[in-house]
Amino acid sequence: MSRLTSAELFALVHHAVSAYGMVSNVLSNQKPYRFEVQAPTGERLVLKVYIWNCTHGGGAARADDEYRIQVTGVVPYNSAGEVTLLLGWHEDHGVFVAWDMFHHEGQDSNSPSTQVREDVLIDAAKNGVAVGLRGNGEYVVAFRPEHLWTYISNMNPLHRGR
Repeated sequence: MSRLTSAELFALVHHAVSAYGMVSNVLSNQKPYRFEVQAPTGERLVLKVYIWNCTHGGGAARADDEYRIQVTGVVPYNSAGEVTLLLGWHEDHGVFVAWDMFHHEGQDSNSPSTQVREDVLIDAAKNGVAVGLRGNGEYVVAFRPEHLWTYISNMNPLHRGR
């Protein structure tokens, strides 16, 4: 599986933000990426995006069907007045994976990671959007790029399993 560079991840998010009904202005092309967005509904918001490659990792201790992002380089945090996304990109399945920022805000260990099962990635690639429940009670959401606005506009209920 190929890994995208930071510049390629930025371009991927920028394309998804711009191509699927949102008008955007880049505020920062450094992680966290920030965009001023006008949504298809006309709503204006600032979108802050943390994103890493979603890969199998962790060696033999990890299940064969477990994929993860490894949060390195920055500490994710929410900011008042911004919509914050914690994302992974799985290149082979062509899907974003989104974790609930409220479970991961301020996560600052040596090399924190967060996981998703491959069946969630496969389901999202096939059906557009999929939700999986992690062992810690967190709902993780995977979706194809054309469903970015669907995810943003429904992220709170999705991360609550609704």
